[in-house]
Amino acid sequence: PSYPTGRRGDPYVSLSPPLGIQFMKARRWAIAAVAAFALAPATGWAQSDALLDTYNLYATHYAQDRFEEALPHALKLIELHESEFGEGHPTSAVLYANVAELHIEMGHLGEAEPLLVEAVQSAERSLGMGHRTTAVLVGKLAKLYRWQGRYDEAEPLHKRSLTIYEKAIGPEHPKVATGLGKLANL
Repeated sequence: PSYPTGRRGDPYVSLSPPLGIQFMKARRWAIAAVAAFALAPATGWAQSDALLDTYNLYATHYAQDRFEEALPHALKLIELHESEFGEGHPTSAVLYANVAELHIEMGHLGEAEPLLVEAVQSAERSLGMGHRTTAVLVGKLAKLYRWQGRYDEAEPLHKRSLTIYEKAIGPEHPKVATGLGKLANL
């Protein structure tokens, strides 16, 4: 199959160019796969065709680095998902984070912040303060603050994300080491 390539300046590509591009391809498709599974409610695969079609359009545009074209589909996805599963569904947090990620990719950091705050709050309400998804979203918000130079706000969030990971997956897990590295880079 043909995979999208990474683009220059992507903060996730830190390896040599060939490996970095391979990592980016795998990352984009992994995100798409995880999001597809996350869309399934606990009772099974009951999404409407409109929801699945909108997700496919969003994921395709995102994977092709066509972020401006992906944005309206991501917003529509939230609307359809909430009408189908309700506003408090745990997946809503991930969908808000996806829209924030699009804004970050387009360089609209200010527009991403309220979406990430909403994503964190939604995850805390629906999944709990100690859930791994909550840790991921808290880490994304911390990273955004770090990119904005708001280090005093980023540090407690990085620590919080790290604490959740340590409790959820153990202090020896590679994710914990990654979190420590992020904290050290502040």
